[in-house]
Amino acid sequence: MADVTSTASLRMLIGRLAWPVRFVRWRAAREYASILSCPKLGADAANIFLEWLGARKLESEIVTGLSVLICADPVARPPAIGVIERIGRPSILSDALLSLLYGPEHATEPWRTGNSGSSPIQFVAEPYFGKHNTACVPPILKVRLEKLEQISGGIPLAQQWSYEWQQLVDRYDAPRSSYPYYFVDFSEHQSGIDGQFSQRQCDFLRSAYLRTLSYAVDVRRMPMDIALDSALLTLPLNPGLARIDPISRPTALGDRPEKLFQMEGASEQLVQDLMSQNAHTIGMQPISLTVPVDAGVNSHAEIRIRALLASDDFQPDSAPDAVFEGDLDWKFQDGMSFAGVLPQLHEEEQVIRGQSGHAIPLAVRLYPRSYGFWMLDYFHVGISAPSSLLLESDVAVSCLADRIGFLANEIEVGNWKVWHDHWSPRYIRPDGNTRCGTITEASSDALKARISRRGRRLAWVVETREWKQESDHGPYRLHRRMHFFKA
Repeated sequence: MADVTSTASLRMLIGRLAWPVRFVRWRAAREYASILSCPKLGADAANIFLEWLGARKLESEIVTGLSVLICADPVARPPAIGVIERIGRPSILSDALLSLLYGPEHATEPWRTGNSGSSPIQFVAEPYFGKHNTACVPPILKVRLEKLEQISGGIPLAQQWSYEWQQLVDRYDAPRSSYPYYFVDFSEHQSGIDGQFSQRQCDFLRSAYLRTLSYAVDVRRMPMDIALDSALLTLPLNPGLARIDPISRPTALGDRPEKLFQMEGASEQLVQDLMSQNAHTIGMQPISLTVPVDAGVNSHAEIRIRALLASDDFQPDSAPDAVFEGDLDWKFQDGMSFAGVLPQLHEEEQVIRGQSGHAIPLAVRLYPRSYGFWMLDYFHVGISAPSSLLLESDVAVSCLADRIGFLANEIEVGNWKVWHDHWSPRYIRPDGNTRCGTITEASSDALKARISRRGRRLAWVVETREWKQESDHGPYRLHRRMHFFKA
């Protein structure tokens, strides 16, 4: 049995699942899951987990607790019956997670009646809801309910959301929290500094959203698959991505990003050094690189380099919204795990038209349907894969300890890695990121073969991004410099 100190530490750790900083919740879930496998503390950790789970009063808190089990070794998870007995606020999402964790036979659907019934026709929620329902949670929740209203013939789901929220906050006398100024003070917030935070109201709004989906299925007969697809927008942690650890800043970068940032122009040699074959991984060549500039040089700046296959006459568009990376919508095979085969791309959909000529991006940014909002930082900066147009093969995804691996015929032909550079949850809205660096690499042999077959030239677009204030308390504005090189 654990001593008093160990028990207190376990309770403190599981309490971090409610911490406002989302990355803290992810790390707490990971660490608690690892303790479940500990011979000395595992049994006590399981008992404390079940006790904690049984005390949760909101649907979103239950899903948060199940995120610990996502991270746990299957043999270390508490028995399914013990977990199910302690779920007092089930939802369609918790049911889906139980099915994933323990098997479909444990999906009992008690969540169907987990709603407050139809909203009164004249009901209007207090003004706080309208002011904060796209601030405490992403606007996509409201957008999704409005879209479901349209396709369902007018079921008032947005109003039902406000009604479910009002019932919850009145029942538990919930604080109507505002922006977390203890992390970002008022003047910084006014200047555009934001943060990856989830406050207490996040749980109430997400729980009300899940209860609205229960109402849609139970009362309005919405198809289950549509409701579950919508519920996945509130998934905290993605199975697969949950196991990835950030790497250290790649030593091969050296001070080259800082030199590029401080130049008026750009050095082709520095770019080639950063993006050359074997620079970071033997047999691989970088095709997408995002590097925060050293905080001692500038804490609000980054370098982006994207590789293209370009026609001889290609000259990139210099418009502020020009994009030099493809994009790929991806629906997971099981709906929630970052794994499976990526959809094939069509070249005509990926071509970039420049001021002259055209090019094809070698990396594509992944936009999965359900990403796990605790790790939203990584999707903000971008999770990119080698394009199937480069590899000319089906590309399978596998999450490993220090990277996402991309496989063709079971051979790793690319990877994506992330590191933290003086990381904090703060970033500059609307187009900034927390200080995460990323690199996507692809097989050097595949790249050479593609160039040989298609006759295009390898090229790089280098973008320097810096956020500046024109006055001490004025808003931050993005300043971009762009340079283009061909191999």
